[in-house]
Amino acid sequence: MALERSLPTASATLEQQTPSYPAAVGSLPPGKLLMPEDRFWLEVRRVIVLIPGVAPRSSHLMRLLALLELPPETPIIMAELGDDTRASPSKRKMLAALTAQIQADYPAARQQTLQAATWLDALTIFAQDHDLLVCFAGQHIGSGTFRTKPLNQALFNALNLPTLELAGALPPWPSRVVAWIRRALFDLFPFLVVGLFFWIQLQIGGQVGGWPGKAVLAATVFLEVLLVFVWSLFLS
Repeated sequence: MALERSLPTASATLEQQTPSYPAAVGSLPPGKLLMPEDRFWLEVRRVIVLIPGVAPRSSHLMRLLALLELPPETPIIMAELGDDTRASPSKRKMLAALTAQIQADYPAARQQTLQAATWLDALTIFAQDHDLLVCFAGQHIGSGTFRTKPLNQALFNALNLPTLELAGALPPWPSRVVAWIRRALFDLFPFLVVGLFFWIQLQIGGQVGGWPGKAVLAATVFLEVLLVFVWSLFLS
């Protein structure tokens, strides 16, 4: 494997166990690998990619998989936490497209939802001895009151599994803020529609009487239901 040349020996210290990608391959994304002293790279039988709240850039992940040079039958698990399943439609589409792209080289690749509150809880149950965990720079896990710890270090310490942190694969912060605002507006849309049409219907009821008023009210109710229905189509 191309990455094997950069791996530490079994007697390496922790500082030596976090090498960058090979300098000779300048086009590869940067990252850190934590390898237990009692494990060897050839023992990796499955890769679990820990997808955060935003979908990673496909180019970075595809280049990483190319570097690993794993056998085509290797399962690549695109894992999400159960708490993250209510993701935006755009993230779900991007993740489905990324999984399909990976399946072209690794047919056993699939998406997997892990029902747990934290990655550590989920992987304590789901992970196996010959797994490689792939997370992303910027992912953290709670480590006491008001404290967090890098996810790769926490998982490595707790599970003693090879853990690779990929840097530069997540969108920059401005893009994440914009995505968060769009997600919030999307979630609030039905409430805004109901509130707006309720106000409109109050105005109509107070100003238009008789059958014209009833007809207009019926039209607003129909339009309100139609807008909420169209919004619901984007949930699937």
